[in-house]
Amino acid sequence: DLLYTIELGHGLNVAECMAHSAMARKESRGAHQRLDEGCTERDDVNFLKHTLAFRDADGTTRLEYSDVKITTLPPAKRVYGGEADAADKAEAANKKEKANG
Repeated sequence: DLLYTIELGHGLNVAECMAHSAMARKESRGAHQRLDEGCTERDDVNFLKHTLAFRDADGTTRLEYSDVKITTLPPAKRVYGGEADAADKAEAANKKEKANG
């Protein structure tokens, strides 16, 4: 029971850091989706970076950022559901058109 209680406390600390990180990110990226105005698209200029969250001694959450090192593939929009199906169909049609000359 003691170990469970300690782990629960750590899990709640992580959840709080994640919530602070999400609220500070004024964009939508991958599975992080915001519906408020001005935050529905990716913003690579301001947010193509890693978020580092720290818990200070007084319990407050401090955020820092580090650059993303792009090694192979450039960042691209992730699409899901109907939008993904439409993108797949468009890509297949494009390939077929190129193959036919």
